[in-house]
Amino acid sequence: MTGKDASSVNGKPQRPRRATPARDHAGVSAGCGDLVAARREIADLQKQVAEMNAQVAVIRQQVIDHSAAASSAASLPRMATSIAITVLVGKVVRRLRLGLLGAAAAPLLAAQINHRLWPMR
Repeated sequence: MTGKDASSVNGKPQRPRRATPARDHAGVSAGCGDLVAARREIADLQKQVAEMNAQVAVIRQQVIDHSAAASSAASLPRMATSIAITVLVGKVVRRLRLGLLGAAAAPLLAAQINHRLWPMR
């Protein structure tokens, strides 16, 4: 190999290697204890985070169960009332002969009435 070929691979020039700083062996042994302590602390924190995630999952499941029970018990009467209001508003709009404007406004009016009857929590 010639000098030109030695510095390139497949025709591409190579980057020169960086010099690494010399390590002090006394500093490494002193830092080793700090590293072990830091790893223990990280492990403790990870354990605490896992416990908190488990608690959050339990609380979320309780909220979901509670909201599902509350919504299913009240959903049928609310649905029946909403249907009745929509039909009633539609008949009033038809009786007033508001035409296309009334046909477009009837569902919006019924939605506003339903929203006022059962505001979101």
